[in-house]
Amino acid sequence: MQPFLWAVAERLSAQVDAFEPEIVPHARYAVSSQGKQLRPALVGLSGEAVGVLNDDHVTVATIIEMVHLATLVHDDVADAAEMRRRRPTLAVQCGTATSVLLGTVCLPTR
Repeated sequence: MQPFLWAVAERLSAQVDAFEPEIVPHARYAVSSQGKQLRPALVGLSGEAVGVLNDDHVTVATIIEMVHLATLVHDDVADAAEMRRRRPTLAVQCGTATSVLLGTVCLPTR
């Protein structure tokens, strides 16, 4: 499973690098604390259960992580949360407006 999770992390990093340059550092901060990677692992395990993992599974897992990131960022703003995983939330780090913008650009458009 580890190679699959690395592929998802690389794809997620590539997505972040494709954002507007002004928000890339903030997006990197948001994704730098990924936690247990439960959602990508479930995608990978599900894919393996019915066949062979391929690039489509990496894409799906990356999209799920992007949506999850968007919801966490927006939840932290709505809840006025100051800490997440023992470090300042993105809203504390760079402000509410940037956090809302970042959470919005993390949502898939297709």
